[in-house]
Amino acid sequence: MALARWATATTALAVHAVAFAAAPAQSPGSAPLPADPAAAAADAAPPVALPGTRHLAMQSAKGREYRIMITEAKDPAPANGYQVLYVLDGNSVFGAFSDTLRLQRFEFDKAMVVAIGYPTDQPYDFKGRSYDYSPPAPAGRERPPGAPALGGHDEMLDFIEHQLQPELARRYKVDRTQQSLFGHSFGGMFTLHALYTRPWLFTHYIAASPSIWWQDRYLLPEERAFTQRAQAGQVNLTQTTLMLFAGGREPPMMLRDAQALHGRLQALSGLGLTTSYETLADETHGTVPIAAVTRVMRHVFTARTR
Repeated sequence: MALARWATATTALAVHAVAFAAAPAQSPGSAPLPADPAAAAADAAPPVALPGTRHLAMQSAKGREYRIMITEAKDPAPANGYQVLYVLDGNSVFGAFSDTLRLQRFEFDKAMVVAIGYPTDQPYDFKGRSYDYSPPAPAGRERPPGAPALGGHDEMLDFIEHQLQPELARRYKVDRTQQSLFGHSFGGMFTLHALYTRPWLFTHYIAASPSIWWQDRYLLPEERAFTQRAQAGQVNLTQTTLMLFAGGREPPMMLRDAQALHGRLQALSGLGLTTSYETLADETHGTVPIAAVTRVMRHVFTARTR
């Protein structure tokens, strides 16, 4: 831990030193340097807005704040309503999903993307996602000083099921039988938890590089319980699909975990669950979600015609 703090401080000092070295020299007591006209003009320019999008500010029942980013469908809703793809970590991937949908409207003309993000312009809200996508810590395990709070995954599912989905249904005509959830890394772990505990909530579940290893593989008991309920006829999986991805340049454990899960869930194929797995060659943990965008959208928005 001391070494990590030292490395962080060293990196911060190095960045500061580079910035200082790049700044024009100015002698003590001299007049301020004139502002760069081009930079001043850029500061005055309005921000870029993605066409056909809007955002909502929402708050959960527990007071947690979210920025909901929506790519609206261009055409009128079909009789059954719009298909909806919910995307976690919306701040980081909404642009990619939104532009892909816009560029392929000829193929996905009755679909919407709804990204769940946070009130920040950073690509990730690490404290927010750490809490929202994770299980509670085991009894007796203390949180290290400075570590983010954990344990809000069921609160997040409650927010999606009881607040976000009803709000979307109030604003748009949506198809309740064609709702999908995409998550990456911690978000992929959350997506699997959603499938195991609320399989009725979505039709298609997409977990990219899911953190199956987290907290002594806490998802394994949930997976076993889910499998037992399905085999007992307590879960209807007739239209349910699970799509798994991992990157070819990720640590081997990430690939093995996703591949093993794919193999185990083949036992439920006879009950309707369709499970697929793909290794995205040359992709790292951070690039997997962007590389998977078109595959994901083609899978969830054309499922009816298969």
